[in-house]
Formats: sequence, structure tokens, C-alpha cells
Amino acid sequence: MPDGFKLGTVEQVRAWQRHLQTAPASTLPAAADDPEAGPGVRIAALTLASQARAELEAMLSRHNHAEFALITGLRTEGTAWAQIGRALGTTRQGAAQRAGRLTTRVNGTSTER
Repeated sequence: MPDGFKLGTVEQVRAWQRHLQTAPASTLPAAADDPEAGPGVRIAALTLASQARAELEAMLSRHNHAEFALITGLRTEGTAWAQIGRALGTTRQGAAQRAGRLTTRVNGTSTER
């Protein structure tokens, strides 16, 4: 448990909430593993973990949509898979496969290439 945190109080839960909101992800296991942390602390940590997961999933979704739009636009303009692959740090085949996965994630369908 971080220094200066009182055990078993409302202040402890609020202090952990503030700490978890600004702390690295490694703090969540610390809250789980702390034998002196009560249920309030663990609930606060679990709530923040759930919120963080939702934020990460939303960010990944936005990233997938943007990457899909870029690849789709480049292909519409006639850009070769090899060039797209180089930009992605992969091969032309890897780029085409990535585009297929993005199509599924963004549209819920796959396309033939």
C-alpha cells in the first residue's frame, strides 16, 4: 500500500481512488495484493480498472477506424500493397491481411482481396 494511506476508512478508499487514477497500471495488482486493503479499496481499484479498459477499447476502436480509412483510401488511390506494407513495417501480404482484420473489426465483415 502506498505510504500515508490509512486503513479501513473512507479516506483510504478516496486516497486509493486518487492514487489509482494517476498511477501506472502496476498499481492495480498492488491494490489486489495488499493484505491490509479492504473491500472498499478493491472495489475502487476494480471500478477504475473497468473504466481504464473501456477507455482503451474506445481508443483502439478509433485507431482501427482511422487505420482502416487510411488503408482503404490508399488502395482506392492505387497505392500498392507493398508500399502500404512498408509504411506498416510489414510485407505486402501482411498489409493485406491486416486490412482484412481491420475490415472485420470496423464493419463486422471480411472482404476478398
